[in-house]
Amino acid sequence: MREAPCHRLDSLLADIESALPSLLDRPYAFFGHSMGATVAFELTRRLQAAGLPAPRHLFLSGRSAPQLPSRRAPIHALPHVEFIDTLRKFSGTPAEVLAHEELMEMMVPIMRVDFEALETWHYEPGAPFDIPVSVFGGLADEAVPMENLDAWASCTSARFKRHMFPGGHFFIQQHYPAMLNIVARALEDY
Repeated sequence: MREAPCHRLDSLLADIESALPSLLDRPYAFFGHSMGATVAFELTRRLQAAGLPAPRHLFLSGRSAPQLPSRRAPIHALPHVEFIDTLRKFSGTPAEVLAHEELMEMMVPIMRVDFEALETWHYEPGAPFDIPVSVFGGLADEAVPMENLDAWASCTSARFKRHMFPGGHFFIQQHYPAMLNIVARALEDY
């Protein structure tokens, strides 16, 4: 909370990238849900462009393939009440948190910056990765339908696998044990 906010994804990626080189001396993988999937994808691109070791596997969850347009209108600049109403519709923030005015006064500016970074990011076409990609989705996630998850297959020339779970965008909250098992099995060979 004391750090300067990153209004652009490039700034966030640069910060993460600068912290990673000393950690890349062993096999690793990236997992990202929603905005985190975009961060994992772009970070992998940056590491490869810099000639640094790539992750052994990308696990991407709750996010459409980067080359597809967003199905949601931007929300980062909405008025306060509309912003909170939109968060409520996403069903990812507990009702108790959304109802706590003091907490929301503190959290909304941080959340706006995250949405701004994601909503102002633009995909640039590039060569596919040569690493396996596994994607996870919610069967009732209207913003990320199955075909948008399947489009991640074009981002890799290696193995691609899709896993679907009951639930909406935040299916991960109920199904993380099963997801962890899938990740663990995929990483056994490394």
